[in-house]
Amino acid sequence: MFREIPIGSGTFVNTCGLEGILTAYHVAKDLDDLSEYCICMSEKPERQEIHADDFKHVPIGILPDGAKVEDGPDLSFLIC
Repeated sequence: MFREIPIGSGTFVNTCGLEGILTAYHVAKDLDDLSEYCICMSEKPERQEIHADDFKHVPIGILPDGAKVEDGPDLSFLIC
């Protein structure tokens, strides 16, 4: 049976001495609630298992009170 699997994308960045994945908040917001997920890095030919505990999810930007997530910024940084 086919199971719908959400897919997102991001960019590997190194900033302020931190390495991680810059992605959209709407892509990363549910990761904290998942027990497992897969991150595929295309520069690595071999499969590398990465656990949720390997990343710290940091939403970027502070929305004013009453604002919707869609009002932006829609960014998150997954710190390795």
